[in-house]
Amino acid sequence: MHRILKANIPLAAFALLAGCFSSTPQMPILYDLDLPSAAGEAKTLPMRVALEPVSSAPQLERVNLLWRDADHPVQVVFDPVRRWKAPPPSMVREAFLDRARDGAWFDSIGVGGDPGPFTHAIRMRLRAFEEIHRMTSPAGGGKPEEAWFGLLDVEFQLYPLDRAGGSGTFLRFREERRAERRDPEAVARALSALLAEAFDKFRGEAERRAAR
Repeated sequence: MHRILKANIPLAAFALLAGCFSSTPQMPILYDLDLPSAAGEAKTLPMRVALEPVSSAPQLERVNLLWRDADHPVQVVFDPVRRWKAPPPSMVREAFLDRARDGAWFDSIGVGGDPGPFTHAIRMRLRAFEEIHRMTSPAGGGKPEEAWFGLLDVEFQLYPLDRAGGSGTFLRFREERRAERRDPEAVARALSALLAEAFDKFRGEAERRAAR
């Protein structure tokens, strides 16, 4: 299981964060994923699956946490201090492998270099994995307040490597989840929960397709 971690590593840098300059040395904070456990047991599908590298939008290849203001969605801010432990596509691939293996989703699942032969492959594309700041109105009315959300947009494609292997499965998952507080660690937890939900939804869709 992945966990959220913080590690202080010396870094001499200038920082531009939320429009504020800082000339003092910054200590980077690293974040990992912490996916909640899957609910129930899944049926093992009779497939030997190769998991391809996760492709992504170019901005997600950096380790810096990425955030946007909902009122200015085209403006992307890379946090120079708060960072993922690895580029998001690598973390997502590792998390999927762990969840599929722990849950015995397939007869086997591997990556390049693992022994084959494989019968199916999974292709994933990460479109969004970021923090969103948005002004929201309290339920009982009153002055709007800023809230932070995690946004996940990911595509899955499971397809047979042999045409005789049947049809494939495609799923796109795009959801937001509000963090419990305005804090990057809380956003990391929200993204972890969304990722677990996306993985499990894809797994359920693959099982339904295989049963047809």
